[in-house]
Formats: sequence, C-alpha cells, structure tokens
Amino acid sequence: MRSSVLDDETLLGVAFALPDYPEDLAFRQLGRLFMTHVVHRDHPLATVRSPSFDDIRDVRHLAYASYSRALPTSEYLQSTQTWHSDSYQALIELMKSGVGWATVPRQLILKGIATGELVELQLGAYPFTDWEMNVDLI
Repeated sequence: MRSSVLDDETLLGVAFALPDYPEDLAFRQLGRLFMTHVVHRDHPLATVRSPSFDDIRDVRHLAYASYSRALPTSEYLQSTQTWHSDSYQALIELMKSGVGWATVPRQLILKGIATGELVELQLGAYPFTDWEMNVDLI
C-alpha cells in the first residue's frame, strides 16, 4: 500500500480500514460505515426476493479493488464476472447503469434506496448481508 502519508506528502489521512497496515503507519479508528449489497431497480436481481449464491454467481459483481478479497463476506460472494474499481462512486455509477450489483457503504446510496432507484439485496443463503467497516485516521 502506498499512501501520501507514507510518502510524507501529507500528515494525516482518512481511509477505510485495511486488514494490514504497514508497520510504520499509525492509525486510529474514527467511526464505522455500514456496507450493503445493492442493485439498480431494473436489474434482474432486483426482482429476486432472496437471492441465493447461485443467483449471484453468474451476475457481474462490481467490487472495490482494495477490499474485494478482504471483506468478511468475500469468501461467500463469488462471481464469475467481477469488475474492480478504486472508487465507490464509480461502482455506484456502474451499478446505476445496470452493469451489475455492488457492495457499497449504505450512506452513499441512501437517497437511491429512498427513491426506489436502488434495491438492497437480502441474500437468502447469507442472511447477515450487512457489515460494518471501520474508517481510520492514518
């Protein structure tokens, strides 16, 4: 992991927690975000009441590159088609265009959920589909 903090370009940074920080990088938890699985209302998965792992396996998953293998549910959420991005906003825009389903911070999509544009996926085989992610000061 390279960062502007490690490179002495900045004194402080705010980031989603990583499983392993470099030894010379100090951090402190600032708070937490709730992560959720979501899809655009016109996507075929939006009509599946309780998608199974088989239902999502052949559907494109839009994943945040830094966390796609490190998140608590990543071992369950396998897809034959995974696109990665280093931007949650890019994932949200792709998901809104119907490209696939994404796992994103709920706070970034509250308006879309409230208007019905976005649908949260309640995975039947894995009922604990939300989790919290730490936000750290580094």
